[in-house]
Amino acid sequence: MVESSLELDDALVVEDLTIQYGDDAPAIDGVSLRVGRGETVAVVGESGSGKSTLISAILAMLPANGRITAGRVVVGAHDVAHLEGDAVSALRGQWVGLVPQDPIANFNPVAKVVSQSVDVDRAHSDRTRAEARRHVLDAYEEAGLADAHMTIPNKYPHELSGGMRQRALIATALLHNPTLVLADEPTSALDVITQQRVLDLFGRLTAEHGSSVLFITHDLELALERADRVIVMKGGRIVEESTGEQLRTAPRTAYTKAFLAASERFTHDPAGTDDHLQRPIVLQGSGLRKQFGRRSRLRLGRGYPTITALDGVDFALRAKSTLAVVGQSGSGKTTLSSIALGLLKPDAGELHWNGQSMLDPSRQRRAGFRSAVQPVFQDPHTSLDPSFTVERTLFESLGQAGVSGRTEKTRRARELLDQVALPSRVLQSLPHELSGGQKQRVAIARALSLSPQILVCDEPVSALDVIVQAQVIDLLKQIQQESDLSILLISHDLGVVSSIADDVIVLRDGVAVDAGTCRAVFAAPTSEYTKALLAAIPGRPRSLSPAVGA
Repeated sequence: MVESSLELDDALVVEDLTIQYGDDAPAIDGVSLRVGRGETVAVVGESGSGKSTLISAILAMLPANGRITAGRVVVGAHDVAHLEGDAVSALRGQWVGLVPQDPIANFNPVAKVVSQSVDVDRAHSDRTRAEARRHVLDAYEEAGLADAHMTIPNKYPHELSGGMRQRALIATALLHNPTLVLADEPTSALDVITQQRVLDLFGRLTAEHGSSVLFITHDLELALERADRVIVMKGGRIVEESTGEQLRTAPRTAYTKAFLAASERFTHDPAGTDDHLQRPIVLQGSGLRKQFGRRSRLRLGRGYPTITALDGVDFALRAKSTLAVVGQSGSGKTTLSSIALGLLKPDAGELHWNGQSMLDPSRQRRAGFRSAVQPVFQDPHTSLDPSFTVERTLFESLGQAGVSGRTEKTRRARELLDQVALPSRVLQSLPHELSGGQKQRVAIARALSLSPQILVCDEPVSALDVIVQAQVIDLLKQIQQESDLSILLISHDLGVVSSIADDVIVLRDGVAVDAGTCRAVFAAPTSEYTKALLAAIPGRPRSLSPAVGA
């Protein structure tokens, strides 16, 4: 127990905390912070800054090779390092609630959502299963899941939208009115409209439950907008701490200034000209329609309802330009990118590459198309083989491009790394030895190894912190200028789109609700949905927008 009356007024006290993994340099080095009762404090930093280690220490969940070498963590009046047995269980769920980053990864996919929350509730209460079920469903309704008692009980995680899953996680975290809620990148996987609504809900519920919040994020604009105080971390240390207003107007450190500059670039309207409209179209979709439906043995031959993923969508990607396809989860973005890559055939409509139809191409033309149109996926951690060195990854793709001989492959691999601003020494590195930004650069180098005409980039920076996002966006723009590359960008983030795209299509439920040059759509959106998307960008001036379902 802690005697200090000052500490009893705080939900969380971290004092001079230092944490090491094995013999490595400290992951957390002399960190001190406080979260007052009813206060929201944001911790902002790049990947590797120590944010995740801090959360693990607060929850007494450091891995076996991690140890606290100095300092302490106090939740309420409880020194975390001295907790044992039932007290540790009480810490995780009763005193501290956790809202994790990725709701789909934090639910068991083969168990119903409600039953998982019921298990959490019963672990910290004496309720019967029926009582816990009622308590959970009441909490779901409080979290904005309308008619949860009727609509949610038999749902599995994949049957809920991303926003609904995150609401269920928020409700679960608040089941026992915790002293502190840890929000670990709680909306990074959501589009901006759903993000705004979930964070509004989160702020209201934590205030009603009397919980303090430690908000972990790499999104500085979001932190400035939502937190009472903002703490900036770098390399395991706190480099700056102040209110959001002070941090925005008078940052003290060079690192914070760079972070702020990188963040603010994603809040500005697009600049540039419409000169790209004079360039030829290299990839065009006309009237694209795609439906999905399946039959189930468990339903005695009856099919599930057909889902229309795309409904009459047109797009045109021009030479040496970027076309962004924007929309929420379920809008049809992924289906459109799959058709553009030749991985899906539309039920109706046409796809033309350099003026020729690709719906039933010859084998030779199909092979040429698949070399000319290359993907860059969202998460390089999963798109790179963890057992392959960078050299082996690039050698494999160079072999597919017809490059033979180790000497020539090595020369081309070094050229590719130079093109994506990586040193040649990373050739012998495995993915886990690289940062997120470095891994995404390797993924881009792999795509460039086939000398493509078009890159299809599916959320290429959403898994990266804002400084690295800016670096990767700048890299793509530089490569585009040097190699006449066209880019089809799939994104839910209009801030990112504004910094790179020439043209934009906004999809909602498989229909294009806005399309045109990026400048025109941002300046004068025609649909209420696009207006709401623009208004929800963190850091961008808000205007009143009609409600749009998420």
